[in-house]
Amino acid sequence: MESVQKEEQTQVWSEHSTNDLALIADQEEHATGVLMTVRKNPTLVGWCFFSVFTCLLVSFENQAAGLVLSVPRFRQDFGYKFGDEYVLDAAWQSAFFGGPIASTIIGTLASGYFADRLGRKPLLIGAVALSFVAVAIEFIAETNAISVFVAQFAFSAASFIGSLFMPESPTWLLSVGQDDKAARSLKRLGYADADIPMKTAQIRKTLEQSRQETEGSTYLELFRGSNARRTVISIMPLSIQALGGVLYRLLRLTVILMLCAGLAVHGSAGSIKGSVALIIMYNFFYNISIGATAYTLLVEVATSRLRVKTIAVGVALQYIIYTIWAFVLPVLFNPDKANLGAKTAFIFGGLSIFCLAYLWFYQVETAGRSYDELDEMFMNDVSVKDFGTYITEAQRKEK
Repeated sequence: MESVQKEEQTQVWSEHSTNDLALIADQEEHATGVLMTVRKNPTLVGWCFFSVFTCLLVSFENQAAGLVLSVPRFRQDFGYKFGDEYVLDAAWQSAFFGGPIASTIIGTLASGYFADRLGRKPLLIGAVALSFVAVAIEFIAETNAISVFVAQFAFSAASFIGSLFMPESPTWLLSVGQDDKAARSLKRLGYADADIPMKTAQIRKTLEQSRQETEGSTYLELFRGSNARRTVISIMPLSIQALGGVLYRLLRLTVILMLCAGLAVHGSAGSIKGSVALIIMYNFFYNISIGATAYTLLVEVATSRLRVKTIAVGVALQYIIYTIWAFVLPVLFNPDKANLGAKTAFIFGGLSIFCLAYLWFYQVETAGRSYDELDEMFMNDVSVKDFGTYITEAQRKEK
């Protein structure tokens, strides 16, 4: 009986055009909540979680580098005596941290090319396999931090094994004309046979819209007319994230940074503990504000036609700032150089004041606005103070 119903539904789908099926798919997605999505397609949600898990490998590797530098034996082996302790050369630390961040810019740009040519799955497998090689080199070179490197192997192994069974992106398969493989991939992701034509039509429509939006566009358009304002508003939150890690709760974060630096100046055991506690508090507010919203604003404010290019410029600028910090901070922090220690928080707190001024006078409020509404408001050059109360054409028609 169930197979008969599926055949009947498939027949219904075949009688609709691609645009009609895509519209139905969009309407169903809007009507489906988070919990309903999990219950309806747990396989798809599971693979999404796995994709996020692979990102933890990168985060852990970045943190592992800092942990290794804090190992006393590591500093003794690769540093030199300064007073009663061993320190690592500031220039060496700058290269150690700055080199990988700078290479990330190149890797980010290159990954887009290879992902389009080879597919998402082969690129992921290759990247995880490369991490095995990198961790092995670390393991051989330094055995004093063996636990850190073994933990990296665990993350790499879990990511590699999972990626072997991960379905290829159906969107990429359709973009290169592999329709049958795309249908099989959707089935592996948990879609029922009867729903595959509807989902395929939705993806085709998205791909066609993307092609039309990006065809003939250039990076210069980002800075022409109303696009210039949108570009700045899109990429600044990411840049502020790199400058000091601050956004809508910036005032609170700025105060925390200043208090942290003030305690560091005092220098007693109690004040140092208080400084550490404030850093933990800072990380909490950072992650519920700038850590999440900067990426949302990056894609939300950018005009549809230039969204991909805006994202590329925003991420590249952020990593350029990160690279600068990677080279500067060791000189500021090291006891044999500026020896600021935790007092470097004064620098970030000072930068946060300038960021506050930008946010107050220039950053707009986009909550509750659709892409069409944002297009209209930027075209009409609506001011920052009027952005939250402005009534768009769509709202007038609803009334």
